[in-house]
Amino acid sequence: MKKIIVCTILAINTLHLSAQSFEISPKLSFGTGRIHSKNLVESFNQRNAIKSDIVTWDVKQKFGFTFSIGGCFQYNINEKIAAITELSFNSLGQKTTIDYFENDLDGNGDGDKKTITSSAKIKTTWFCLPLMTQYGFGENNSFRISGGLEFLFIGTPKIESDETKTTEEYVSNVLVDTKAEVARISTTLNEFKSPRTNFLIG
Repeated sequence: MKKIIVCTILAINTLHLSAQSFEISPKLSFGTGRIHSKNLVESFNQRNAIKSDIVTWDVKQKFGFTFSIGGCFQYNINEKIAAITELSFNSLGQKTTIDYFENDLDGNGDGDKKTITSSAKIKTTWFCLPLMTQYGFGENNSFRISGGLEFLFIGTPKIESDETKTTEEYVSNVLVDTKAEVARISTTLNEFKSPRTNFLIG
């Protein structure tokens, strides 16, 4: 299961145009977020259940920088009810690090031990289209509640990973050779369902 978690820390409304029944407010925001994958963590547990060669492992899915630009469009149906949408283009960049140690020595002390360190940069973009209805109540509609559906059209995330693998070879528990390999991998993550739908209320 993969989720995009976003927290907006700065939003700027650059312009506000209003007519009797229609309002437009362009929006620019910056914040932090991350792609969180439970499958990545569970894959290590599942592998160890089959072959317990991974002695230690650590996965860190770090928060990254988000950027959003778009606009809010509001149509006032009457004094209390309005239809609202906030079409926006969003981007997210983050880092994920994976460190683990494999012990493939047999009962005679023959085999190898591997230490793998991987650092990946993940970049993704998506369009967000919420369709909501807003209801105002109280004196001069000072209180408002909104609800509706949000549609997310998610692009294919791009991944660039740098991996360092150090292999130590043993014979009868005696170290006989050590070698290090460095690799750079560029790929895509084709595991996001698009479009995705969420229910919003607030």
